[in-house]
Amino acid sequence: MQQFNLPDEIAEKGNEMLNAYYISYCFENFLRLFIEQVSSTEYGNEYWSKLKINTEIQQKINARKNQENVNLWISIRGNSNLFYLDFDELRRLIESNWDDLFQPFFPDREWISVRLKDIYKIRNLIAHNSYITKKDQSSLSIFVRNIYDQLKINFDLSQKKPDFVINSRSSENWDAMALAALGNTYYYQKKYDLAESCFKKAIELDNAMVVAYAALGNLYYILHRYTDAEENFNIALRLEPENNLVLTALGNLYFSQKRFAEAEKMLKKATGFTR
Repeated sequence: MQQFNLPDEIAEKGNEMLNAYYISYCFENFLRLFIEQVSSTEYGNEYWSKLKINTEIQQKINARKNQENVNLWISIRGNSNLFYLDFDELRRLIESNWDDLFQPFFPDREWISVRLKDIYKIRNLIAHNSYITKKDQSSLSIFVRNIYDQLKINFDLSQKKPDFVINSRSSENWDAMALAALGNTYYYQKKYDLAESCFKKAIELDNAMVVAYAALGNLYYILHRYTDAEENFNIALRLEPENNLVLTALGNLYFSQKRFAEAEKMLKKATGFTR
C-alpha cells in the first residue's frame, strides 16, 4: 500500500499560521460580543428585534439554525443570533445601525468599515486554510490592534501568551466582553479550566451578561456537571426569557436526563410550537 507523508513545507507553514488564526478567531468573536454589549445596553435584553437587520441576513441566520437542527452531531455556533452572522455580515450590521448605536465608538463610519473590509479579506484566506505571507500577518495585526486601541482594549496578540491585559481606562463592560471572548477561545482549545475561570470573571464584572451564563452552562454540560449547567441556563433565562438558544440548550439538557416533560416545555417555547 502506498504511503503518504505530509510535506515539511506544509507543516512549517501550518505552524506559522497558528498566530494568524488566533488573532482572527479572537477578534471576530470579540466583535460579536462588542455588538451585543452595545446593543443590549441601548435596547435591553430584547435588543435583536430593535436592530436594523435586512431580510437577506435574517434569512441566512434562519437557514444556518435549520442546518444545526439537521446536523445535531456538530457543535452549535453560539448563544445568540450574532454567532450566526459571518464576519462581513457583522460589518454590515454595524453600518446599518451606525447612527443609532455605533457612531460614538469610532472616528467615523469609513474608518471602521475600511478596517473591517481589509481584515475580512485576510480572514477569508485563513478560514479557507490558505497560507498568508508575513506581510499579510503583520497587516492583520495592525488592523486588529487599531480597533482594539480605539476601544481601549489591550489584548496580547501573541498566540504564545493568550492573555487579556485590561486597560485601566476600559469600562467594566468591555472587560467582561474581553474575558468572555477569551473564555470562548479557551473553550474551543479544550482548556476548560481556563474557560470556566474567564466566564466566571466576566460574570463578576457584569452579572447581567447572558452570553457568559449561557457559555458557562454549555461548558458544564459537556463536562457532565448537569446541576451547574442547569443553574446557569436558568440564570440566563431569567435575564432573557425568550432566548431561543438558551431554551434549546436547557431543553437538550433535560432530554439527556430523560426529563422529557421539561424538555418538551423548553423546546416548544424555543420553536414557538403550540400544538
